[in-house]
Amino acid sequence: MKVVLAKPPIPQESVMILTLPIGLGYIGSYLKKNIPDTKVIVIDSDVQGYHSVDKFVKRIKDEKPDVLGITVFSHMVLITKEVLKRIKAELGKDICLVVGGPHVNAVREKVFRDMPSADFGIISDGELGLTALVECLNNGSLQEEMSRIPGLLYRHNGAACVNPNIFNPNIDGYDFIDYKNIVNVNDYLKGGSPMGLFHLRAPVATIITTRGCPFPCRFCASALNTGKKVRSRSSMHVVAEIKDLVVNYGAREIHIMDDNFTFSKQHVRDICQGITNENLDISIAMPNGIRLDTVDEEMLFIMKKVGFYSLGFGIETASADTLKYISKGITRELIKEKVALAKKAGFQTVGFFILGFPNETVQDNYNTGRFPDEIGLDFASFGNFTPLPGTSLYNELVKKKEIKDDFLPSFSSGEITYSPKGITPKELKQIQERVILFYYLNPRRLYKIISLLKLKDVKYAFRRLFLILFRPKIRER
Repeated sequence: MKVVLAKPPIPQESVMILTLPIGLGYIGSYLKKNIPDTKVIVIDSDVQGYHSVDKFVKRIKDEKPDVLGITVFSHMVLITKEVLKRIKAELGKDICLVVGGPHVNAVREKVFRDMPSADFGIISDGELGLTALVECLNNGSLQEEMSRIPGLLYRHNGAACVNPNIFNPNIDGYDFIDYKNIVNVNDYLKGGSPMGLFHLRAPVATIITTRGCPFPCRFCASALNTGKKVRSRSSMHVVAEIKDLVVNYGAREIHIMDDNFTFSKQHVRDICQGITNENLDISIAMPNGIRLDTVDEEMLFIMKKVGFYSLGFGIETASADTLKYISKGITRELIKEKVALAKKAGFQTVGFFILGFPNETVQDNYNTGRFPDEIGLDFASFGNFTPLPGTSLYNELVKKKEIKDDFLPSFSSGEITYSPKGITPKELKQIQERVILFYYLNPRRLYKIISLLKLKDVKYAFRRLFLILFRPKIRER
């Protein structure tokens, strides 16, 4: 059996970074290990140039897979819907179409409303559900076993059904990414533009060491995707993967994409000790962001000693009221304290901020724009709030009739899909433009950015800035 795992196509001009499709990579490796006679191919349209529906559909037709698995973020629903419709029309019963990823985890049985051409959906750990589905398709037992496949979404007598999701507590059971499954893998390792754009050394490789998030942030869908309990890989397993990337793929920098790498001090200590024991000469960054309230001076010292150099922090806002409203669980005072601690330890610090939370005023947003310099961050990123399906804030806004229950967000740089009451989408876009221009036109900051950017990443940096400032599209409520 042949299985293709893919990201749906997006227009070339919207590609902001080129990063390994890490989730599909881990799923493909587990699938291949457990069903060895299955051919697995991971396709990423961003890297391989399939930026239109026509090109993507042609590639899938050329591959002739038995199963096509597509990972779906909520902002990709419409294009994925079109892709699945085209493929089903042209390949019919010769292909099984499976969707997974954040949007599917959030809407569950509604996925067949959003993407009616999909045959199945998978929630929770995709490794378990997709592997069980492929195995049943392989041996012809699907009808008998369908109700027992972990996290499977399927139709029965015209109704959408959802099997219980299973979050495997032993994620050491998921193998390292098998790069042989990934088409054009060297394009990521040698030519990719890492998340956050900055890196010290190349090639850059990405890994995850934990899954799950216990924190109650009302705007975030992380727990929907990976569960509320933090599940950690053993330090031995993590260090073995890092060593494999260094020895066999030439990686010189590792980007850890966890939400909660620093949740357990022991997890951090053990991995750092393993890196020391293996004498691995690497640089390590945390571009996905970690929580400020999980780090202390001892942890930061240990991390710095083995090659960690850059930390991203999800700070979100300068407003004390908003921090409470979104259940972030941190205060302005703690933010200042922990950023100062990271700076003292010698880290490059990056803050992630969100403009346009539902409770915020115009002045709140401008205050957030000034906050990075107030607390001494090296860099900051400013996105706009977008309600994510399944989250507490999304449900609140649906209940208040501020958005519809089929609202689809966008993560396209500069596109406003929601604005709080009292601020029009046009006004929010102007606020975002002014905040970004004020922050990035600082001469010293511009010099620092230019000095750190690699030549190949400049086009992505300017493309992102251009789209944020000049993208004309604003979606009204």
